[in-house]
Amino acid sequence: MKKETQSKILTALIIICGLLIVIMLVMIVARGAEPVRRAGQPLPEPISSNSGMLTAGESMGIGPGGETEAVEVQILLGASISANTGVNLRTGPGKEYDVVLSAESGQFVEVELIYDNGWAKIKYGSREGYISTDFLSYGIITKKKGFSTEFEEMSLEKAVSVYREANPGANTEVFASLGSVSEDTGQQ
Repeated sequence: MKKETQSKILTALIIICGLLIVIMLVMIVARGAEPVRRAGQPLPEPISSNSGMLTAGESMGIGPGGETEAVEVQILLGASISANTGVNLRTGPGKEYDVVLSAESGQFVEVELIYDNGWAKIKYGSREGYISTDFLSYGIITKKKGFSTEFEEMSLEKAVSVYREANPGANTEVFASLGSVSEDTGQQ
């Protein structure tokens, strides 16, 4: 083939590739898909509501046809398990209680109560149990039904504040004294 013909073919291929990339980007934007977020990158800013913050139960998403649709949202107090090895999930708030399972480091859990003895009642998948707070890095879990679950690490004080603001009217008390709460019923 002549050099001139090869050059024309190469130019045509470059133009076609460029057009395909543009078409793919237009399709992604039209579907409302978010770009892939790599580990360590900051989470996107929360969707704002009338109060200036995302609250549990409200959100908007983009459906497959580009239409706006309601999305159920849960804002939960959460934590990431941080340890060199697995951490024991126990039947009660202390080392004297039986081990239910070993939770893997890096997993996210929902925090239900934080006790004054350094233990927390958590939800790990479908299981509930107790774990030492020494192995927890606190934050907020945002669950968008049908979409994704995200975790944003922050100080315990900030996480509790965000959790309470996002769940107005709900029982958002997360701190408990072992002397004031019965383990069986959760009642005083």
